[in-house]
Amino acid sequence: MRNLLLSIVGLVVSILLHKTILALGIQVKLSFTISMIIPYVIEFFFIASITFQLYNKLLSEKNMLIRRLVGLTVLLGGCGIAFAAHPIYDGDFNHTYREITLKGNSESTFKPGLTMVVLPGCPFCYERLEEMKMIQNIHPDLPIYVLVIQQDTISRNDYQEVAGEGIEVDFFPNALIPTLQIQGYPSMYYMQKNGEQPIINWSNQGFGSAAWDYVLKQNKITLHH
Repeated sequence: MRNLLLSIVGLVVSILLHKTILALGIQVKLSFTISMIIPYVIEFFFIASITFQLYNKLLSEKNMLIRRLVGLTVLLGGCGIAFAAHPIYDGDFNHTYREITLKGNSESTFKPGLTMVVLPGCPFCYERLEEMKMIQNIHPDLPIYVLVIQQDTISRNDYQEVAGEGIEVDFFPNALIPTLQIQGYPSMYYMQKNGEQPIINWSNQGFGSAAWDYVLKQNKITLHH
């Protein structure tokens, strides 16, 4: 019974600290992809431990059918709870991008580093910004920028307040929107450190953990895979 209670507590704690575990993985220079997987592995370990304790000990005197049904229910139920608390969305591990080349005055729109183009009041943009803040705190050498469309000063100030001092927020030139064919927000862009083109562009759905690994690698940040 003691081991069962410890496993249940371990599962609850690992679910509550899911994002902290992810951040710790990034902090010790694990790849973003590995860091995303580790919390789920830990949670599954505790779910498997709970299932084992019930199957082989508490239900050892029950018939095989009951043991299997209970074990399967606990296993599926535990995984369901873990994924409900921290869902895996389509695109979480993606690195789906296109290459763009800007000419003339447009060339100065992006600076070397990672830039997010956002829409005023966009909830997905603020969600991505929180992730960018976490990465920037861990890897301060990675330049990160936010560009707000529609020349909305209130929105720019709000994004700057949320972003903090490490991330620069400015306006995005509206005239460039048709050229870039932006189809959704946020839209992510990466320019090489030397300013060379083409620029790499991701949609929000295309910018997953593998895209973060690409950006950090391009910025010469060593990761352990």
